[in-house]
Amino acid sequence: MVDAPTWQLSDEDVSDLVRALGGVRAGLDELTGRVVAEVRRRDLPTHEGVASLSQWLQVRTKATPAEAAAAIRYATATAPEADGDRPRWGCTRTAWAAGAITAEQAVVITTALDRLGDHIAWTEKRAAEQHLVAQTQRLGLSQTKYLANHLVEVVDPDGADAHLERLLEDEEARARRNTSLSMGRVGDGTTKGAFRLPDAQADQLRIVLDSIAAPWRAKRSGTDLRTDDPNGDSTPAVPYPNRMGIAFCELIEHLPTDGLPKAGATDATLVITIEHQQLMSGLGAAMLTTGTEISAGQARRLACNAHLIPAVLDGDSQILDFGTTRRLFTRTQRTALAVRDQGCVFPSCDRPTHWTEAHHITYASNGGPTDLDNGCLLCSWHHHLIHQGAWSIVMAHDGVPEAIPPPHIDPHQT
Repeated sequence: MVDAPTWQLSDEDVSDLVRALGGVRAGLDELTGRVVAEVRRRDLPTHEGVASLSQWLQVRTKATPAEAAAAIRYATATAPEADGDRPRWGCTRTAWAAGAITAEQAVVITTALDRLGDHIAWTEKRAAEQHLVAQTQRLGLSQTKYLANHLVEVVDPDGADAHLERLLEDEEARARRNTSLSMGRVGDGTTKGAFRLPDAQADQLRIVLDSIAAPWRAKRSGTDLRTDDPNGDSTPAVPYPNRMGIAFCELIEHLPTDGLPKAGATDATLVITIEHQQLMSGLGAAMLTTGTEISAGQARRLACNAHLIPAVLDGDSQILDFGTTRRLFTRTQRTALAVRDQGCVFPSCDRPTHWTEAHHITYASNGGPTDLDNGCLLCSWHHHLIHQGAWSIVMAHDGVPEAIPPPHIDPHQT
């Protein structure tokens, strides 16, 4: 079967082979753990002039840092008792070597057992190990972690709460030490990044982004996220990662910068620099104080946000207008818009007032005043849509702003 082309295998053979490979992989991981534990016992990296066991493994096996870290975890899980060569947790190692449990499950089990207090008898620890191994063989990794974390409730019910508290505090401290975020420009107008967050904060971020990117929101907003079709079904749905990225951008644009720590004497506020002619025409480029160039159209939209200040220049790069109250809606005006509009004014959009931006119906760059008769609230998505030029907003005779579709949707423009 090993030499047979996989396409010739039956469904049953493929299923059996995958299961067998999982067992072989687990056995190899167990052997890797024992060998690496021996490398550590002999301190071979130091003898060979290598700074750490992780670096030694990366050089010797061409492993990635993550793979080296995993091998070291396996070594800790397979380490023998301090007073001899006998396995510390023999039942776990036997099941692991036989492929009955995975390497990560073995690490979870041995870590939980090592955390049991010295006041618990060795026989009780052995019985707890056997129970964990038996249960784990039919559980996934997350279920194994839950069972292991609550093992002390069975073995030491009187000290269970204090033990679990210590476990969680240790985990949270490690998570904070490992927290990181990095960003770098790709060169195509995007920035690529990676982050590692504690689970609690990651859950908060995920819930916020999910609420912004929810698929039903796109459907109820009356416009498909990849077209201006109000039916919302003319193209496939936007992929989940793309929607989450767009939601993250919306979250960033709505962060209240006035409450953040100041850098020197200034708030965490970006200034948009744009020439008057480009602001009026909507063509050309504007520049942020970071040096990033953006389109004049996006500059118009961002200038509606009180956290970004437009600096309008004349042809000689002299400041004509530094946008403050004359171009930006005041807090009082925004409150009045919120009372009137009750959220995004776009048809069927469900975004509440605190997730909207104040928009000039007649652009300020075209002489539009910053007052209630020329203002309305739009969510970030529909604000983008309006500034793309196909849709427009007009103030109806009853003083309520209305969204006007492009001609191919509404030829009568009503």
